[in-house]
Amino acid sequence: MKHIHSFFKIVLPVIFIMVLPKTFADSGVIHFRGAIVESPCEVVPDAQHIAVSCFRAGKNQVIQVNNQSQSNILPQNIGYVKTTTLEPGVKSMVINYN
Repeated sequence: MKHIHSFFKIVLPVIFIMVLPKTFADSGVIHFRGAIVESPCEVVPDAQHIAVSCFRAGKNQVIQVNNQSQSNILPQNIGYVKTTTLEPGVKSMVINYN
């Protein structure tokens, strides 16, 4: 009888140790408050070009987008700028962030 009692004292904790972590890992709720944000790129247009300035990796990175081009990749491949001519003298620019 003493051997059975010793057996259960050893085996039961081992079973609980193997089963309980899986139960805890498969369930639960994560609560998040706040925001993880990065400032968007700044867009400054002029007659021939559009300067797209993005603050990344601790410094300001600028690309010049030609008004005639269709698509340009933003610094560090964070997105792209796409320009579409809607009608003569009217263009649409869309900035997509990855």
